[in-house]
Amino acid sequence: LPGLWASVGASGQKPATVALIPPALPAVAAGRLGYNNGYVDPDGVLRRYRYAERLPDGAVIQSIAASVSSVLHAASHSDVVAAAPSSQRAGQQDALIVWRAKAEAYPRVRFADVFAQAEGGQPLKALPDFKDKVVIVGSTAPSLHDIHPTPLSPYQHGVDTLATVV
Repeated sequence: LPGLWASVGASGQKPATVALIPPALPAVAAGRLGYNNGYVDPDGVLRRYRYAERLPDGAVIQSIAASVSSVLHAASHSDVVAAAPSSQRAGQQDALIVWRAKAEAYPRVRFADVFAQAEGGQPLKALPDFKDKVVIVGSTAPSLHDIHPTPLSPYQHGVDTLATVV
């Protein structure tokens, strides 16, 4: 893409090449994509989720949860955004997360078992039927730093939080 690369550097030094990301977020917002950002309260506990963000240019991008909802309810992106409270449409307000009764409320399936069965092998455990289910693929590895304290647990995995907000 023309203009995607820029050379920068102090005078007298060899310039470094920097890759820039073109401003294509409105195109992302129109697709079946979304962001997944958790916003912790001042005490460090994750209690809120924002379903839409307003960009400086006035465009609105949706969260992954809003994107999934729009697919499940066969609504257009604008219908999902319009259904959110006006403060959320403006990207100014976070919604309180309606947590489940326990931290690990959703069933988990090891990717290795799914992969083994897909390759014709034998999984360690019988796999559930995924037909007509929302499947969230994520990781629970602590080294990925996607663990936050929540009202349910001091160590809630991000994939469980995403499942809750979806």
